[in-house]
Amino acid sequence: MDETDNQILTLLNLPLKSSELALRLEISKTKVLRRIKKLENLGLVEKKGSGSHTHYTIKK
Repeated sequence: MDETDNQILTLLNLPLKSSELALRLEISKTKVLRRIKKLENLGLVEKKGSGSHTHYTIKK
């Protein structure tokens, strides 16, 4: 994990959409989604909803 991954985890204290994360981190939505997928595979993040209603949160 690097600084961007840590920033994503910090921001996910509240449920956010990937587009909201991209705006806050000033990186592309595609990059955010790749990193979120990696964090999901590590068991740190969970996805709720689908399509444009998808939000991500820290897995509890």
